[in-house]
Amino acid sequence: TGKENNFDKYPDDEVDNLNTPYDYESVMHYAPLSFNKENGVPTITANIPEFDSVIGQRLDFSGYDLLKLNRLYGCSGLSLGLQDFAFDKRLLKGTNRNKEGERLAAPQPPNTPRPVTLAPAGEGRFMFADTSVDKNGSSALLESRVHYPRRSSQCLQFSFKMSGSDKDVLAIWVKLDDGAGAVRKMVKVGTVQASVMNQWEMAHLVLPAAVKFRYVFQAVRGAPTASAGGILLDDVSLTERNCPTGVMRIPDAANLMETSVPGTGIKSPAFVSPEGYGFAIIVYPHELSSSNVSHLGVRFQLLSTPDDDVLEWPAANRQVVITIVDQNSDVRLCMSNVRTFLSDDTRLVQRRCTDTDKLFWDRPSVTGSFDPQCNCFSGPLLGWPTFISHEYLHKRDFLKGGDLYIFVEFNDLTHLNKTEVPVAPGSTIATGDDVAVDDVVANIDAAAEVIAPREPLAPILGDGAVPARGDARRAPMAERLARSRRHADDSEQAQRLSTCEPNPCRNGGLCLVEGGRASCRCRPGRALWYSGELCETPRLGGGLMGVVLGGVTTLLITSVLGATFLRSMRRRR
Repeated sequence: TGKENNFDKYPDDEVDNLNTPYDYESVMHYAPLSFNKENGVPTITANIPEFDSVIGQRLDFSGYDLLKLNRLYGCSGLSLGLQDFAFDKRLLKGTNRNKEGERLAAPQPPNTPRPVTLAPAGEGRFMFADTSVDKNGSSALLESRVHYPRRSSQCLQFSFKMSGSDKDVLAIWVKLDDGAGAVRKMVKVGTVQASVMNQWEMAHLVLPAAVKFRYVFQAVRGAPTASAGGILLDDVSLTERNCPTGVMRIPDAANLMETSVPGTGIKSPAFVSPEGYGFAIIVYPHELSSSNVSHLGVRFQLLSTPDDDVLEWPAANRQVVITIVDQNSDVRLCMSNVRTFLSDDTRLVQRRCTDTDKLFWDRPSVTGSFDPQCNCFSGPLLGWPTFISHEYLHKRDFLKGGDLYIFVEFNDLTHLNKTEVPVAPGSTIATGDDVAVDDVVANIDAAAEVIAPREPLAPILGDGAVPARGDARRAPMAERLARSRRHADDSEQAQRLSTCEPNPCRNGGLCLVEGGRASCRCRPGRALWYSGELCETPRLGGGLMGVVLGGVTTLLITSVLGATFLRSMRRRR
């Protein structure tokens, strides 16, 4: 009851697929058991049975989702995607992978080193710089094409491996526009060296480029004597977004998930947020859900730092973002698993299901206990024992080469308190398997007690499913508005809500509150739309206007030619 609208059908002339095929992987696609009344009886099945286990994914936008969004809003697509390379100097060797995606050992270089071409991401090649030839300090360069940035900084992500000497270095440079149109001004961004030899590692670097630029990899031989290996580079991507604050790598994660005892955790290194807050995560490779399905669990905690005296406490209105990374070679096809929650200044620390008088997001030295592993105080834990199932981890490239990568963010969202649309505090929507862990855990190998969560308001993307686990769905607009009214704490907010009641916008326009007054957002259309302060003025679409003008012009030309022809015939008579 109340879910009937999810089964409405629409004719083809009301649905626009934006010239894309049917997308089983769409984040907006319902799962087989969505809105079912009988346990185990599906409400939707795929015409191709193999896709029954695919539909309903909530990991990320699919490739066609992104394509449709770009076409709908007239965007050019993902900017700064890696497209091509230009090699320089020598010691470079293109190397293939096998069909399972594993990187093969690089072949020995020929007697005469020569430049080769590295294929774009996903086409099965990576760079190999052989350090067994030439002298100490010699280098090889890999240079990108020219990029035209829209922001003042970019994030460069790549995988590398050192198989020669631990003194070999991979340096990253940016070649900038010199102001006269030539891309030639060199700026060194950073260097990386292997933390573990003969293992692939992921690295991130911020490129400070506000003008057109190239980025350059420089592989430098550092061994004074000959080595038998080299420097390998793969999965390079460049995007105009922030680099992750915390990156945790779990080597041989596939094996750990099979052999770990439930409740055994692996603690990440200490990370520091842009504001200066210390934090870490604990990953539990093998957790069991209520249905005895094997999952990977992740929990977050604050750590003390020397800067705690100058930071804001409690650390409220900060968003925790935990991402289990899909390591697809093409960044445009990645479908990572992302979970978030928001800190608040009212949650209390719970021990044995009982509230204490300590605020959960207060200083770790107040809420937690001393942890000799980091030589700091560790706060209470909060997270998900069933973050992602083992089955799902094996479906995509989460375990590339057996390694698992997790990104962690802790960002301030206080400035969003002054947004245009009021948000009802205290509202909850069930989020399936999401649960919180509030006990202080000094020993990471000890199992923490699981208690009921205080769920945040789930994000709403449209009239379909909420992008969260479980069967939570979007509440009707009237219900959400009524809920907002119930939580209006003062007359000012009540007045802001009543500004759009009744809706002053005409012709189906959407009413929003801006600066305490109603503002109309007119509904777009292909052939006809409305504009004006109240969406009262009809407008013809550019395509239809072109057809009308073309038709009128054709009629005028035909009329003029016809009149001219008739006049000439009369004169001849």
